[in-house]
Amino acid sequence: MDAFWSVTVYNAEGYMVDNPEHVVSVNSVTAVPNDDGSITVRFGDSDEPNSIPTPEG
Repeated sequence: MDAFWSVTVYNAEGYMVDNPEHVVSVNSVTAVPNDDGSITVRFGDSDEPNSIPTPEG
């Protein structure tokens, strides 16, 4: 990947939401690649790499 990318979770008011993991985004610098080099971003509670917790609702 030659370009920067980022996936960030915001609440309904447009603000980032703190969570116990203190993770609000995954980007091209922090992402952990899969064995085949692809990247999977997950939303919700998960212990898997590249998971972004989401607020209720």
